[in-house]
Formats: sequence, C-alpha cells, structure tokens
Amino acid sequence: MRCRNLINRKRSITTEETTKISLILPLFRLLGYDTENPDEVKAEYACDVGVKTSEKVDLAILIDGEVKMLVECKSAKTKLNSNHLNQLLRYYSVSDCKIGVLTNGVEYRFFTDSVNAGRMDLEPFLIVDIINDDLTILELFSREKFNGEKISGFVDELKYRTVIREKLLSEFAYPSDEFVALIAKRVDSGRLTKDKRRKFKRLIGKELDAILSNVVVDYREKDNPVITTPEEIEGFYVVKSILSEIIDADRIAIRDRQSYCAILLDDNHNYPICRLYFNDLDNLAVAFFDSMQKTKKSGRIEEKIAISKVSKIYDYREKLLKTVRVYLKGKK
Repeated sequence: MRCRNLINRKRSITTEETTKISLILPLFRLLGYDTENPDEVKAEYACDVGVKTSEKVDLAILIDGEVKMLVECKSAKTKLNSNHLNQLLRYYSVSDCKIGVLTNGVEYRFFTDSVNAGRMDLEPFLIVDIINDDLTILELFSREKFNGEKISGFVDELKYRTVIREKLLSEFAYPSDEFVALIAKRVDSGRLTKDKRRKFKRLIGKELDAILSNVVVDYREKDNPVITTPEEIEGFYVVKSILSEIIDADRIAIRDRQSYCAILLDDNHNYPICRLYFNDLDNLAVAFFDSMQKTKKSGRIEEKIAISKVSKIYDYREKLLKTVRVYLKGKK
C-alpha cells in the first residue's frame, strides 16, 4: 500500500516537533532537496497503519512524486537505539519506500530491507555522524544522484564485506578443512589423506601464527618478548573492521603486554580504544573506555566486560565507535 499524505494544514505542529524537524532540514538542503517545496519534503507524513491513521512520521523525502526516504527524528539529546524503531518499522511495512532513516540530527542511521523484502531490517546498513565522519557517502542519497539500484548494490557490498572479514578472521584463527585442502594442493600434488590433512592443518596454523606474530610482536621487552596469540590477533582485526566505518584502519594499532593486549588510536597510549584480556581462554574479557572517565593519575578508567568468544566484540560496536569519535573530535 502506498503512503498517502494526511497533512492537516489547520492543525498546528507543536514546538517540539518543529524543533526536531528543523534539526534535519539543513542536511537535506545540502543534499539538493528543496525543503520549502512540499512536493519534495513533507513534514508530518502519514500512512494508513492498520486501524491507526493519526500517527505521522516526521518527514518524507520525495523525488518526482515518489517517496524515497521516510525519516523519524528524535531530539538532539536522545541516544538512538532499537526502541526508537517501532514507528518507522510500521510505516516502512506499508510503503513502497526502500530507505528508512532514524536520526537525532547528528547521527543518521539508514535502513533498508536487505533480509526480507518489504520488511525493514532491524540493523542499519549505514551510520553517519555528521560532525565527525566523512560525509562523502551521503551523495548516494542526494536528489541528483539518488539511484535505488546503486544503493542496493552498496548495501550488498557492505553485507558481503562484513561476512568476508568474519570468514577471513575465522580462517586466520582456526584454519578450516577447506582452507587447509586449498593450501595443501598448492604445495603437494599427492592425494590428501587424513593423516596428511592433519599434518598440513598443524603446519598452516603454525605458519599463520608466525606470520601474524611477526607483525605484532612487541620487542620493547627484549628479555621476555610478548607473542600475540591468535585470539588477540582475531580480536584486533574485529576491532579494525568495526572502526573502518569511520576511520582509516591503518590508524588502529596494537601493543601487546604480559597482562593484556592494548588497541590504540594512532599507536598512542593516550588514546586507548580497548584492551583484550585473553590470557585465560576460558575467561575472555574486553575493557572499554567510552565513559571517558579518568583516574587520579590521568589514566583512563576501563570498563571490563566478560565475553564468551572473540566475535562477541561485535556486540559492543557502539562503545568502540563512541570512543574513537570522541578522540577524533579532540584531535580536531
């Protein structure tokens, strides 16, 4: 069912609603939309949602009469989370629109239906902080360059890149039988027997450890060099993959110590992103610094959280992004 405009011009919009909407209009003006033209930008846009027809989504962005984006706006002080999605989910389900946007005027979360057609994903495919992030990507949503197929291709590429990262990290840490067979065939033309497969798996694992450890061994402690474990390497790459959304991954550095493995911005101990406590594989923990609180000696207070496996670091994506965004803002 198409959305239909139910704006009642006699009904006055509340001060709160006006303030929220005014937060996001400048961005859409920069993207080439005429915010004074109700045929392109419509405030208080509504759809028939079951028996409810009185609720309205804050903004609809149209091109040539077709709704391209539905925008739900929260106050600037609101920390966005999944609880703010309900209304946007309802409107999306009854609209032909493919892009839903949740924003507080600073952070913009873009959603589509990459999992089930017509049903908005619960996870955004793109998050942009207009103060700290590179805004070039937003050209995709400009009036001049808006193209549904290109956006769909972009979403697919992001999805595949994420999966590819995870698979590569998994292979680095725990080489699969398929990976072992691929390498074995390149170095041995004979039949890959069960015993030979087991031997190659052990050798490949050792070589991967050696290659990666040579990159991240901290030789500053000459008498007792710290060798970074496969789990720490995997954790490092998970953090890099998360933060590559907002920063060049080369700026994420690793410094290993006896008791923990530190991940830093610009290899500077004054900018800790997190610490990996992986010495005991049965009791993995990650320390975060997003509170920005400091100790009496000006160090940063860490929040240590237990995790069941390395990939669980992805669950704390927002903490990592927040920490780096604060550091980047301070560096400016």
